[in-house]
Amino acid sequence: MYKNRLNLRSVVVIAICLAGMTVFSGCNKENDKGNGNGISGGTGVYVAGSAGSPFRAVLWKNGNAHYISDENYTVASSVFVSGNDVYVAGRESAQAILWKNGIRQNLTDGTKHAYVHSVFVSGSNVYVVGNESNEQGYNVAVLWKNSEKQNLTDGTEHAYANSVFVAGNDIYVAGRDDKTKPQGSAILWKNGVSQRLSGEVSHANSVYVAGNDVYVAGFSIVPKIGIWGYYTYATLWKNGVPQYLTDGMSELTDAYSVFVSGNDVYVAGELDKQAILWKNGEKQNLTNGTNESSANSVFVSGNNVYITGSECNAQGTYVAKLWKNGILQSLADENNNSYVNSVFVVE
Repeated sequence: MYKNRLNLRSVVVIAICLAGMTVFSGCNKENDKGNGNGISGGTGVYVAGSAGSPFRAVLWKNGNAHYISDENYTVASSVFVSGNDVYVAGRESAQAILWKNGIRQNLTDGTKHAYVHSVFVSGSNVYVVGNESNEQGYNVAVLWKNSEKQNLTDGTEHAYANSVFVAGNDIYVAGRDDKTKPQGSAILWKNGVSQRLSGEVSHANSVYVAGNDVYVAGFSIVPKIGIWGYYTYATLWKNGVPQYLTDGMSELTDAYSVFVSGNDVYVAGELDKQAILWKNGEKQNLTNGTNESSANSVFVSGNNVYITGSECNAQGTYVAKLWKNGILQSLADENNNSYVNSVFVVE
């Protein structure tokens, strides 16, 4: 699946070795293949991902698929809507791309491998985060502001920027680096200054700021005290303090997205290969558990809770899904793999 993290199952194995919605009408229509023309903002449910065989970057608006790239093996990682403008961050081949209303803008020149994972718009400024390889072969965590690149790390070890949020004059970026742990440890950058959220193996996947509180979603692996082994937790950090969303007994758990609405904190993720929503720490299963599934993004608008993810069908195909208040909608056909990474709603 297209997640902006190292696969958690691989992390667990490495760590142990080192230690010793209502359905839209016409929801599967394919529009504007390859150019994204006709994409504009306004009221709607926007979902970014990839679909088809070979897969290509897709923006679904109200269930209608707009293929925003002519290239195969492309991915739309994140979507943000500001007024009448729709911004999608993604990747073509080795190149980091930002599409505005379907018009492509290159963030890198393609000579080095680059990924972008998140886009955020504040006023007239557009922020994108991801990572780009350097001459030494390390991935450098990167923030682009209006296409101007700022390296968040020095390039002496792998580092990844997964999520960006802007509050007032402050820019928050969640990610990880390999400085203290080869499998990565969670980092929050505020205005370019890093704060390590955990000294253990951990990843920070999503950041959200509400008032004076900063929320980060991810996972952490904690050594057992007095005995050999590890606990693995889907984790929500609030102002740097971790809250464990799971009991630590499953190796297959992660928190991929966090959203705050009023006094309620929503986290989307997975536990034991099942799509999960946590609301104020209380777990809600999004599927019946028959097939593998995952929830990758959550957005709350008014009284409506939107979640995107994917579910494996009986044929072994992953299908892009959207849940609105627990009601499931398939965004793509059942014959080819399709994945979604981000949801944004304007009501």
